[in-house]
Amino acid sequence: MTEVVKMDVNSWSARKALYDMMGGLRSQDVLELRAVRGAFDPYKLERELVGARAEMWLAYPTGSSAPAAVFGFHQMTPTCAGVFAFGTDDWPLVVKGMTRRILRDIMPMAPKWGFHRAECRALASRQDVRRWLLGLGWRAEAVLSEFGTRREDFILYAWTAPHEAHPDNEGEHQGVRELSACDA
Repeated sequence: MTEVVKMDVNSWSARKALYDMMGGLRSQDVLELRAVRGAFDPYKLERELVGARAEMWLAYPTGSSAPAAVFGFHQMTPTCAGVFAFGTDDWPLVVKGMTRRILRDIMPMAPKWGFHRAECRALASRQDVRRWLLGLGWRAEAVLSEFGTRREDFILYAWTAPHEAHPDNEGEHQGVRELSACDA
């Protein structure tokens, strides 16, 4: 069983738990963060997420007082959210609980929060991310060639709300064809 708790960014103990968790991230998460940031500094990342007014949830394995993962979103445009998720080596203990919470409570709320699109980027080599996002109903939308600081390729993943869910629905949703290069 996983406990998923919405993070209160005004709580010092919650921010410390996030910072401490980020100090023990999985190697593949650190590699990915370095690829987009150049360097990985847990304290700087924690401050940036709080400064971006990101909505965050911490996932705790049963019986643990330390979170194993964090996931959340921040506003990129008035109608598009940027999402993120990363965790410690205990990620496998919480991923099913996080997935249930995301599917049941968070994704259905996106249109009510004003978002009809969400997106994230992942190293093209991250097949674990690809499987998880496709399982959440996302799609690989584009290859971002040499997007990383050391010219690593990334995949842009996207989710869009059902067209009828948008309050300003005034026409036909055009959709975007998934790029064949994403299947590589």
